This record gives sequence, C-alpha cells and structure tokens, in this order.
Amino acid sequence: MSPGKLVFIIKTEGIEGILRRILGRVYLRTHVYRVKLKHVAPVPGDEGLKLSEMNHRLFQRMIQAYPDEILPEKLDKLAERLKKETKERVYVVMDAAEQILGYYCLAFRETYDESMEYLVPDEAGNVFLFDGYTFKQHRNRGAQKYATQALLELGKKKGCDTASTMVDEGNRFSEKAIRRYGFRRYQTIHHIDLRFKKINMVRTWEDDA
Repeated sequence: MSPGKLVFIIKTEGIEGILRRILGRVYLRTHVYRVKLKHVAPVPGDEGLKLSEMNHRLFQRMIQAYPDEILPEKLDKLAERLKKETKERVYVVMDAAEQILGYYCLAFRETYDESMEYLVPDEAGNVFLFDGYTFKQHRNRGAQKYATQALLELGKKKGCDTASTMVDEGNRFSEKAIRRYGFRRYQTIHHIDLRFKKINMVRTWEDDA
C-alpha cells in the first residue's frame, strides 16, 4: 500500500480502516446460498436475450469484442473450461443482434475455488453457479438477471433439485440480487490465510432472514 493511500484511508476511515484491510488479507467469510429449483420461475420469453453454451467461435468473438476487459489469467481459465472433459461449463448471454453481453459459469459436479483453495463439494442433484461477469457497456440491461434465471432453468431440465452459489461477506449487492430468485443462506465458510497454509472451516445452518 502506497504512503498516499495509507494517509487517505486514515483520514477517511481512521485506524479502523487500516485494521479492516489487514484482517481482510488474513480472514475471509463467504456464505453459500441454495434454492430449490421447483420454486424457480420460468425464464421470460420477451427479454430479447438468449443463453448459449460457449464454444471456441464465441470465445474468440468475445476476446475480439472486449480485449481490455478480461485479464489473461481469466482467459486461460475460461479456455480450460471449454474442454469436454471438464466438470465446469461456460455460457454467454446474447441479445437480438448477437452481441455477447457477459459470461456465466456453472458446475454439475465438484469444482475448485483457487482463491480460497477450497473444493466446492459434489452434492447429489445440485448445480453450482459461479464466476459470472457482465461486460461494462451492457450493464443495466438485465443480462445478469436473465443469466441467473436461464441457468437455474437449465439445471432443472438436467434433473437437478437444487442450485447453490457463494457470496463474500459484505457484498450486499450480490446477496440482495440472488435472494430475489429464492436463494437462502445455508452455509458459511471461514477462510484463514496464514501464508504458509490456508484453512477453511464450514458451518451449516438455517437461514435467519
């Protein structure tokens, strides 16, 4: 952290702001939310949007359309997910003009969260939604909402009974958004990063909201 930024944080947030940032590097709390798919509303047909599974052609189109918006390491990860043998799938939302508005991922089996070094378990009859991104110029057009509904409906068609996703503590926007689709908190993951070792402790509980 630069001296200028340090001074700015102290002036605006006090020493508590510095302490929060130090703690955030060591400890992270993430909540897991789940919804029963029988309660999910069908995807509206009048949005002018569609969900398509990403292939190599769409992948190249996306790179050309947004060359400065996706980090190289993210492109590598998305390319890895295009392989047939992977457990993860990538989908894109497109409008009537075939513009790609964003990409959204799901897994029907266990998947690995590299940031926390946590293996999201393979739960029978569950589909896991993760790593969604709407490109900046297309935000506020309903792409995220459409993607969520379409992926939930896809999971339902694949025979899944539930869907889950993870939201970091303090991300009120994402929490509020997924609750609109019936998601309720049912697990909390306490992640501790000791540099030389990362520890994850999972607590399962009933949602109180």
